Amino acid sequence: MERVTEFRVSPAWARNNRNDHVVRLTLWGAALALVGVIAVAFVGYRDPRLDTVLVWAAAIIVVGAVAAAYLLAYRNGMRRVTADATIRLSDSELIARRPGSPDKRIVTSRISRMVEGRDWLIVEGGDPAERILVPKAVEGFRQLRAELLHYGAIAQEREASIIALVPVLASLFCWALVVLSKEAGVVKAAGCVALLLLCWSSYKTARITRRHPKRFVAWAVLAIAWASAMWIFYSNLSRF
Repeated sequence: MERVTEFRVSPAWARNNRNDHVVRLTLWGAALALVGVIAVAFVGYRDPRLDTVLVWAAAIIVVGAVAAAYLLAYRNGMRRVTADATIRLSDSELIARRPGSPDKRIVTSRISRMVEGRDWLIVEGGDPAERILVPKAVEGFRQLRAELLHYGAIAQEREASIIALVPVLASLFCWALVVLSKEAGVVKAAGCVALLLLCWSSYKTARITRRHPKRFVAWAVLAIAWASAMWIFYSNLSRF
């Protein structure tokens, strides 16, 4: 008789996550900081040094806020996908079940890759190829992990990938050109690229959060970030 072990996601994890609260508070702090910077900029002081500091502060906050909004949206999206999931492991199959979605199945003998990250264990394999996401919050995760080791090695995911940082670094570089360049053409080109990157990040964030009940937090931050970005671009174009 085939042995079957069932693992369920902890209800406490599905409802709450302390790290997400920190990111959410950071987002609201960034939004308030941007509002404060713009308010000071429009008070009427025309000290060039103060203007430069305000623009730099706004640019850094915009990039950081958009990155944080995307991170929060991504984590919430991943949690939503796995919140009601049940993981079943038998001698022949790994099965992920979620209400309202078709089962995901991987024959254990066809597991091709397992990668463990900070919050997830990703199992890939099967024919056709399938991917099962196992949150570490499942009750009995250590037992599940130990049993999966019988079917292959588990690689460790790198904490941070340079590829994931490329949009952030590119945005910072473009905003630096907008602030520092003395050529109108460079300011225009860099500003347009920075706004395109902001548009891309905003689209990805909005797409992930479109059905999330707390999506308005991310959307409010994105709206303030857009207003700040347009102000940075305009204030630097007006130098010429």
